[in-house]
Amino acid sequence: MVDSNTEYNALRSEILNLISIQNTYIIAMYTITITILGFGLQTQNSFLFLLPYIVLFSFQRIISAKRDGYLRIAAYITVYLEEGSGWESRYATIISSMQSTKHNNKLNIVIYNIFIGRISSSQLGFLCSSISIIVTLLNTNEDNVPLTIVIILSAVTLFLLLLHFNKNTLKSMKKREEYIELMKNTKRL
Repeated sequence: MVDSNTEYNALRSEILNLISIQNTYIIAMYTITITILGFGLQTQNSFLFLLPYIVLFSFQRIISAKRDGYLRIAAYITVYLEEGSGWESRYATIISSMQSTKHNNKLNIVIYNIFIGRISSSQLGFLCSSISIIVTLLNTNEDNVPLTIVIILSAVTLFLLLLHFNKNTLKSMKKREEYIELMKNTKRL
């Protein structure tokens, strides 16, 4: 049987590995998106500004899977290794106290998390849709009004779909607590 310190160190290493992989995907997502946006600016093609959504949806799925993986490991550490006396066990209390001093409005918390850094694909999606709409409006003439409407509706729809796709990302603490409760119930059996 593996002692708890060895198991803890292995799990901690796995969490760090998952975070490293997640960060690599975030960097790749930014790099690919910015490259496509550069081509779009060079050609003034409004459709190119929407192309990064392919990258954003697929990369965010992988990033979310990695986040879910380390949330499960953190929950396991909380329930099976710390027994209420370690960092993972105290983490929810620490985060809760930090958020209550930083924000007093739930809408502000959501806006803060989306646009200040918790969900990088949402930030990039907002940038892509905004640039696409601006370039489309600047290049619109009477001959291409239907195309303009299609591009603007596509830009808004893709951004809203991405926000919907990312809605669970803002609930990582809740998801972590659900895993903890599930593991506690399993441990009792």
